[in-house]
Amino acid sequence: MVSVPHATPSLTHITGYNILQISGFLAISCITMTALFSRRIYRSPNWYMEMFMWMWWCIPYSFLMLSGHQLDVKKLPVPPRALCTIQAALVYASPSSAMFANFGLLAQGYRPSWLKHCIEYKVYQRRYLMSFYTCR
Repeated sequence: MVSVPHATPSLTHITGYNILQISGFLAISCITMTALFSRRIYRSPNWYMEMFMWMWWCIPYSFLMLSGHQLDVKKLPVPPRALCTIQAALVYASPSSAMFANFGLLAQGYRPSWLKHCIEYKVYQRRYLMSFYTCR
């Protein structure tokens, strides 16, 4: 049987991951704040919800870095259990909340045509029924 040594991530991989998380947060923040404070740009509330969701996505993955426990540079003891529990809960909740934000944005995009079709059908149905009952 071949034993596989435990792979420890290198410092460059961890630093690259942190840079990607922070740059993603800052880029989405800049885009959202530009749309939020501009008078000429209109975005739907669901678009803002989507953008804030992706900003929120970056935060739980950076808890250990922000608390100083990720690289163990300061020779700190093991991270507090509460921090790990909160981070684990938020990391596991992020994909489902992102899915619901995506679904809300898609549903909002499809709503006008779907709603218009339903309203036209209801109006047609009422007119047909009214004409049917008034003819008798």
